[in-house]
Amino acid sequence: FSESLDIRVRTGNIDIASGRTLQARHVKLSADDQSSGQINVAGAIEGSEGGSVELYAMNDLNIQSGGRVSAVALSAGSAGGDILLSSARGWINADGAVDLSGGAAGDTGGALYLRALRNGNDVKINLNGAIAGAAAVYAEAVKTYNFKNSPSRSTWTSEATTYYNANTA
Repeated sequence: FSESLDIRVRTGNIDIASGRTLQARHVKLSADDQSSGQINVAGAIEGSEGGSVELYAMNDLNIQSGGRVSAVALSAGSAGGDILLSSARGWINADGAVDLSGGAAGDTGGALYLRALRNGNDVKINLNGAIAGAAAVYAEAVKTYNFKNSPSRSTWTSEATTYYNANTA
């Protein structure tokens, strides 16, 4: 498959082993098992030709040291692709490489989108690896409320305001 690859695993984890490469212009992986549902990248996932990579994990999403997720443009004058990393309930741990570089020096890189749960006044994202070529990095801190059994609107509005005030300059 060279244009598009979309894989959803409802039971278990998705593991890209060291030395293995998953490649297509557009790659989308989802692991939505409630009890495991991790994505573990020790090898490489490539959104070729400046394509896109979307990784959706129910629990932890791990790009291990030595692992690589990329959406690099191959041609001069081409922008890098976009990468989305999302964890519904766990952590995003990027200890490996994330590369969104444009096709040549000076070409625009792609955008990195990160989506994970709020953790107090923080967000469950650890970026300990290298991020290369990103024109922009967006982090979305998510908090879910059950309106049926939820506290009042003023409670969740107050929590959102507290989080916002703790994370703005």
